Amino acid sequence: KVLRQEGSLIMAMYHEVSIGKTASANEILEEDISYLQSVESSHDVEAKHYMNVVTYTWSELQEITAQAAALDTIKEEATSEAEVKSAESTEASGKNDKETQDITTEQQVKQQDIQVTEVTENGFVKKISVDGTIYTGEEAMERYGLSSMNFYVENTEEGVRFVCLGKGNCLGVSQYGANWMAIQGST
Repeated sequence: KVLRQEGSLIMAMYHEVSIGKTASANEILEEDISYLQSVESSHDVEAKHYMNVVTYTWSELQEITAQAAALDTIKEEATSEAEVKSAESTEASGKNDKETQDITTEQQVKQQDIQVTEVTENGFVKKISVDGTIYTGEEAMERYGLSSMNFYVENTEEGVRFVCLGKGNCLGVSQYGANWMAIQGST
């Protein structure tokens, strides 16, 4: 069985826990989709996974940034099969450099300037600046292992704390909200 709208298959989106309401496609995808509108799901704030905190030391963050930069470089260079082999060789030799970097002292660990620079009306991160490099909220979510794109950043002396609300992209059906409604007897 499939769901269609005007003859086309729909994007049957769902997520684990919303931020207290679901997000609209316009807010997340910048596209107006009639069946992906924001609706209240207020009981989600009671969910175990409603809030998630991810903490990194400055050293861990520096390592994540270096690894991501190396992967970005490899992806850019790997446009042909010969370049892929070259990138693998570079990556392998980079492992020796990483082992050397692991020996660095705490004094060499740099605090990074991380700031959320653009959010939607409901707090979903559209852009984040990491030492002047701009990433999308989705890129940051993947890079830092965050549970959603609805997060804010707290800098501490030891590192950075990402405080995330909701779990998933918050588009479509909230599984927690739907389950709560079913328990209440909704059909």
